[in-house]
Amino acid sequence: ILAISGISYSYIGEKSEANFVLAIDASGSMLATDFNPNRLEAAKNSALQFVELSPINTKIGLVTFAGSSFIKVRVTDDLLKVKQEIKNINIELVGGTSIGEAIITSTNLLLNEKEPGVIILLTDGQNNIGASIEEALKYSNQNNIIIHTIGIGSKVGGKFLNVTEDIISKVDEESLKYIAEK
Repeated sequence: ILAISGISYSYIGEKSEANFVLAIDASGSMLATDFNPNRLEAAKNSALQFVELSPINTKIGLVTFAGSSFIKVRVTDDLLKVKQEIKNINIELVGGTSIGEAIITSTNLLLNEKEPGVIILLTDGQNNIGASIEEALKYSNQNNIIIHTIGIGSKVGGKFLNVTEDIISKVDEESLKYIAEK
């Protein structure tokens, strides 16, 4: 009856004008305990809040990184899938932290999208392997990708257990500020 009567229904909702990639550090230093229970869980909780507060049709991808970067979810508007994959993130068993690789991989995920691209980098900022940050920033800037950094760690630092001794890991604020400014 409604179809015959010609009634139509429309909905105008919010949509982000950008597509996002959440790049989450999953290296061993993210086990540091300066956040409760550790940095990785704090990063996951922050990422989940971001997804939950995003408008319904927002497109988000997910990358984790340690010594290499790993695509967990390509850019999609299936926010339930993104949230589930965030919950499933564990420490990657590849030594080191390659922020440069994470930026390059995240940029590649955003290249074929029509909307502007934004990377949200959640890390303690300790880059020690792989592509240089300068090289990665040059690539992301050439492709008009914006990078926001969120430091996960404290200036005092936190301990994480190594086989031989406790190691103190501190957030590298200077590197994160440099990435965001460039």
